[in-house]
Amino acid sequence: MRSKETPKTQRLRQIAADYLSAFPGWSLYRDTYFFGLWRACGPIRQNIWFGIMSNGDYRLSHDVTAFIPHLNAIGNQKPWVGMLPQLISIRDRLQSISPSRHEARWRDAVAAMERELKPSIRAPLDLAEILEMCVEQTLGYWDQNNLAMVAILSASVGKTDEARQCCIRLQSIEAADAEMRDWDREMKAFGLDLLKAIEAGQERQFLEPVIHTAASETGDA
Repeated sequence: MRSKETPKTQRLRQIAADYLSAFPGWSLYRDTYFFGLWRACGPIRQNIWFGIMSNGDYRLSHDVTAFIPHLNAIGNQKPWVGMLPQLISIRDRLQSISPSRHEARWRDAVAAMERELKPSIRAPLDLAEILEMCVEQTLGYWDQNNLAMVAILSASVGKTDEARQCCIRLQSIEAADAEMRDWDREMKAFGLDLLKAIEAGQERQFLEPVIHTAASETGDA
């Protein structure tokens, strides 16, 4: 059950609804500390987040995420991996927006998102393009998050050799600290299961829960 909303989160819900009106085909999502807008293509969800600042202002950010079913029951860890994070600048400055200035600024923020965000918030999502962006973003740094995301995308666009290599590399990465050992174990299990599916030619069937969740989970907004 959702806890009772504070006046601050009620206002943020209203703010997010204004943005939703400018994003036909997107949906509204609510987490404990965030509201967001999202749309999906295959296993990938593109998100625009409204983070509540300590002073009551909100700040816009962006990423793309994919659901990892193996992580569903791992403590406080979200069962998603994500890449392509961006903070959104308005009139060439990274900044937050106060609720009192929302009406005057939110359309500027939408225009900034149209200019800045990659992948484009207006064009249909292209998984091959997103895969290329994600590989470029790693800059050669391959942690479990990046390997899982690239494995999912590669398998989705038919690049099974690349997906296979990511799954194999997932097995060689160890948790940085004790708190992440469950995450580490389940990420490796996901990699092994995806690898087995690829070897059996069943990667599409294996990714069905990932695809279904990307398209259907709306939180409790």
